[in-house]
Amino acid sequence: MSLPIKSAQRIIDEIRPRWWVIENVRGAIPYLGKPVKKIGAYCLWGKFPDFEATTSKRKESLPSWKKQERALVPYSISLALALACEAKWNGIIEVAV
Repeated sequence: MSLPIKSAQRIIDEIRPRWWVIENVRGAIPYLGKPVKKIGAYCLWGKFPDFEATTSKRKESLPSWKKQERALVPYSISLALALACEAKWNGIIEVAV
């Protein structure tokens, strides 16, 4: 397991946040287990409210030299997750995105 993943898990264990998410590639499945949610090529592990999101961005279609762009989580996924957390926090049952 990589140092960044170990470090993230250590921080999560120490502060015990209500919700947390680690996004990584499918190659991390042997280390992190089955993802809580998969949206296209994006695998999400963690503790977070259920949400629906779609993305047209395919990170596999980007060349390997565009590592920074390939590493970005699409805004549509980030927004849907943030709205689901806020709705859960405020006691709202469903969120329309």
